[in-house]
Amino acid sequence: MFANNEVGTIQPVAEMGALAKEYGIPFHTDAVQVVGHLPIDVDSWNITYLSASAHKFYGLKGCGFLYCKKGFELPALIHGGAQEKGMRAGTENMPGIVALGEAASVCAGRLSWEAAAIKPLRNLMIEQLEKIPGSHLMGDPQKRLPGNVHFCFEGIDGRSLALLLQQEGICVSAGAACSSKAEVSHVLSALHIPDTYIRGALRISLGTELNRQDILYASRRIAENVFRLRHMEQSEESQTDYSVEEMKFGAGQGKVRRNIPAGKKYS
Repeated sequence: MFANNEVGTIQPVAEMGALAKEYGIPFHTDAVQVVGHLPIDVDSWNITYLSASAHKFYGLKGCGFLYCKKGFELPALIHGGAQEKGMRAGTENMPGIVALGEAASVCAGRLSWEAAAIKPLRNLMIEQLEKIPGSHLMGDPQKRLPGNVHFCFEGIDGRSLALLLQQEGICVSAGAACSSKAEVSHVLSALHIPDTYIRGALRISLGTELNRQDILYASRRIAENVFRLRHMEQSEESQTDYSVEEMKFGAGQGKVRRNIPAGKKYS
């Protein structure tokens, strides 16, 4: 996997490709999260096969492509017809294919500036969310996808947080979109993240349509709802006296009031 679909960490694909070439091993990378967002050099990185999905770079769902280096062959995926050079029988998804090509063309023209435009917004959101007690950034702080922000918040249910935010027009997910029904993320489990944090996972994807004000607003609402959920869960467990504290989120952006048990800190 070129970049992890949950925590956004970018893997050293060039080094992997060089190692595979040294031992004569064909090298495949799942680049679904990267194509259309970051430059890829299949030749110098010794990539034999590369797979991508259109909906990850503004194309239509249900269509993708597989890059296959010249001189390497693969067995047919579906037999029975001559479509796609005999590799995949069946009528082609023409609207999806055309949309994929157009989206790829548009994204190719944006590669030089898209990441540079989104990274500051990503870093700003990480900076804001790290102010929340009991928050933990998942994945590498620097070697990550430009638009990926993934946090785990102690003491809450990420699914409940996602629902509250969606009611306010903030679209997020409580983990990978393709495994949102799973009880526990296998990625976070492999990272040995404590169960008290895994339950509070939240993944946020950023795009070029957003600006600084959007990031500060979303960060503030995430913080408010994290504290709201903690207060609700703790109130159910015990009658605890709460003290009110305030957190500043961005210059001139107002304050977030948070109720936390007196004398208790989340760190």
